[in-house]
Amino acid sequence: MRFLDNLSSLLEVVGTKDKQSVTNEDINKLMQLSSIKIPDDYLSFLREINGLELESIELGYTLYLWSVQEIEFFYQDQGRILKMEKDTLIIGDDLGDLCLFYGNGNEGFGIYYSEMSGIFYQRAHKVCDSLTELLIEGKGLDHIFYN
Repeated sequence: MRFLDNLSSLLEVVGTKDKQSVTNEDINKLMQLSSIKIPDDYLSFLREINGLELESIELGYTLYLWSVQEIEFFYQDQGRILKMEKDTLIIGDDLGDLCLFYGNGNEGFGIYYSEMSGIFYQRAHKVCDSLTELLIEGKGLDHIFYN
């Protein structure tokens, strides 16, 4: 899947990461680090783009999707300190205090957002079921990072 070629019209690419290529070893480390089965479309995104900053002028927010290296760093550094549900994989943030993560919460498996201070499903809001729905179909973009 070519995410950038099919990006929702609500989103605009602000920047891509200093594109470190993603190796199979990187993906395997991420899979070992994760307590969830990582969805195939998200793995495709990492292999294709490996980190991305998006803006929605119309909806008024910035969305930052982390690279494999940033996810690993977070879990090695902050993950030991931060309180979070067991079955989550943080995949990005709003360049502020809210994070985006995969998890199996109160509304089933999918992408949720919550305050970075503690990742708990009681305070999380489901955005959509998959990264494809979020980035390509635009599902959930109208309420992401808003209560």
